[in-house]
Amino acid sequence: MNKIILNESLLSHLQAEWLAEAEKASFDQQRVFLIESNFTHIISNQLFGDYSIRNNQSTFLGIQEGSGRIVAIIEVIKVKMGSEKTLKLMSIDLSPALEILSKEEYDLFNAKVLASCVSTFLAENVHSGCTKIFARNDSTLEYLTKLHDGLAATSQALDELNLTVKFEGPRWLAFRFKN
Repeated sequence: MNKIILNESLLSHLQAEWLAEAEKASFDQQRVFLIESNFTHIISNQLFGDYSIRNNQSTFLGIQEGSGRIVAIIEVIKVKMGSEKTLKLMSIDLSPALEILSKEEYDLFNAKVLASCVSTFLAENVHSGCTKIFARNDSTLEYLTKLHDGLAATSQALDELNLTVKFEGPRWLAFRFKN
């Protein structure tokens, strides 16, 4: 999976595609309204573009699978304090076609998107940086807790990668390179 920098044209196309997927999946009007209003919010507030130059601002990116299809939109905030860069992953929204998967398949796909985001952002900040994931809801917090516990159990692998993983507050899982 690759991250894609979004622009207004691509977002408008994606909005039409996701609304068509929602209609095909027989989403109720409230869910369709949420999809439409999310895209309207992103476009009208220009919350897209190159996140690396948008310090302290929400920026939405696309996540593209190998077929070229954008399967998720993620919200990130880049924060720079001194020489340390922190990239905060605030949310992941999967396409409506994926929302109709079974809970197990949906959770697995969401985990793949999350893993792709973390590995991409860590690779970009290899010398000085941190990637934090925010658990906006209880299911994400449950997943992050399992992820943390699993990574903590493989401390040797983390040491080889020169990486630490720990909770910072009740809902932030932070990945940092050791100094």
